[in-house]
Amino acid sequence: PEGQKDETDKEPIIQKMTEIREKLTKIPKESQTDKAKTKTKTDGAAKKKKPAAKIKFPKRKINLAQTKKIMFERQEESLIKKISSNPKNDKSYIELGKLYLKVENLEDAKASFKQALKLNKGNYEAKKFLKEIAQKLEL
Repeated sequence: PEGQKDETDKEPIIQKMTEIREKLTKIPKESQTDKAKTKTKTDGAAKKKKPAAKIKFPKRKINLAQTKKIMFERQEESLIKKISSNPKNDKSYIELGKLYLKVENLEDAKASFKQALKLNKGNYEAKKFLKEIAQKLEL
């Protein structure tokens, strides 16, 4: 009976070792060599050091036009939040109008400058940019 008990205790261990061997055969050879390199000696005994998990991020190639578009959207969003927090600040509308001018969005730029002028009728900048937009629209 004792001999049988020893055999039954070994079965789960053998099964586990078999599973580990199967997993190791599925690992690419590069990973196995990486694991071998990570062995370090501490206090005279060889210990296996687990390699750091490698996270692979998908490579995204973004061209300059996409980068500019993303930057524009972020700036626009930031200015709109600024305006929503203080809708009576004519300078925020001027900034937004300038941003729209950069990307040749004349209609939105015009609306921004008109709003700035509505808030501050003496705003020289808004008047100047509205004249500039009117000239561009005539061409």
